[in-house]
Amino acid sequence: MFPAGLPGVALFLLRVTVIGMLFDSTAQNSQTGSISLAKALILALTSVLLLCGAFTPIASASSIVFEATYWPSWDGLRAFDFYLRELVMISLLLLGPGAYSIDLKMFGRRLILPPE
Repeated sequence: MFPAGLPGVALFLLRVTVIGMLFDSTAQNSQTGSISLAKALILALTSVLLLCGAFTPIASASSIVFEATYWPSWDGLRAFDFYLRELVMISLLLLGPGAYSIDLKMFGRRLILPPE
């Protein structure tokens, strides 16, 4: 759950990628209208949690719901783009935060031994 080294760096980059996708979909959606305060707060909180790697499963689930709720359009390639974004966010939810996160400090690594 907390791999270090190159896999840990890859998970950090995946968290940053999800943040970028959230801001991209928000920018595309705000071209058609103004961004609401609630949407801005959810985006900011989710982004900070993902960047720090704090409560990553909750932040990942929030990003999935946020993207599905505020997706700007559903035509052709845009729908395909949406599904790819959702798959990246689901992969972050399933993989976890990595070693370079606050979650590691909060929950730590544990050695689980089989019963004797």
